[in-house]
Amino acid sequence: MLDLLLNNGVVRTFDAPGRAEAVGIADGRIRYVGTTEDAPAARRTIDLHGRLVTPGIVDSHNHLLLGFDPDAVSLEGAQDLTEVRRRIGAHAAARPDLDWICAENAVYSVVTGRRPNADDLRGLTDRPVFITTYDQHSVWLNDAALRKLGIDRGTRIPWGRPEFDGNGLPTGWVTDFYTSAMTRAGLAGLQRDIPMYSPDRRYRRITSSLEMATACGITTVVEPQVPLAELDLMYRARAEGRMHSRVITARSTRSAPTPRSAGTCGRPSTARRSTTCSGSGRSSCTPTT
Repeated sequence: MLDLLLNNGVVRTFDAPGRAEAVGIADGRIRYVGTTEDAPAARRTIDLHGRLVTPGIVDSHNHLLLGFDPDAVSLEGAQDLTEVRRRIGAHAAARPDLDWICAENAVYSVVTGRRPNADDLRGLTDRPVFITTYDQHSVWLNDAALRKLGIDRGTRIPWGRPEFDGNGLPTGWVTDFYTSAMTRAGLAGLQRDIPMYSPDRRYRRITSSLEMATACGITTVVEPQVPLAELDLMYRARAEGRMHSRVITARSTRSAPTPRSAGTCGRPSTARRSTTCSGSGRSSCTPTT
């Protein structure tokens, strides 16, 4: 007997003959695809009333770690500095409990002819402001953040490259962010200094991403870059029953530079392995090639 029968639907199998009316599930697996009339008995039946059923979608590039963070303000759609300042100011006023004001999805063109800088954020809040761009490759800081992080003349940080003006002073703009943030030293620095990168907040991003994926019919997700230090967050999601999609994670590890004679121009080589996790309990998080 089936555990669940979905009947009276339009089932697209993407295989010959290509269409059916019913899907039967038992023990967490699809056991029947065919007509409603020929379907086996089931403990529970859902009448689809002609709605569409398709195989689950496989998303081959989905950054689960960049999911929704309710404690950060989104700058999506903010096309000018006035709107950026309005949103950050409103968020700061609404959240006096936050030590840092964090924002995401800034575009580079909010100012014309130059990169954004700390001067553009003055007068909004006396708390540190940390803003990531939409592509995660740059960060925008205010004066309070520069002071808090100790970024001054010639300062180096593990999670990016601060930009300096003609007098050697930091502008508040940081480049090479995402690639540096994925290193062990870079992530450790972010987790230490920026609340948005605490393990608990990163975990909330993962679970919100998984919930949205499931709601959209995405049943397999490939997370193309997961630091080893955050792999345990995936295990936690599975252990807590939050991993409703199959997740494949790609882990990048930088090694020592390879000699130029090897044909790599002296650049660090990158080793990549993947891990498959499933919320079903049937498979373990074991490395695959």
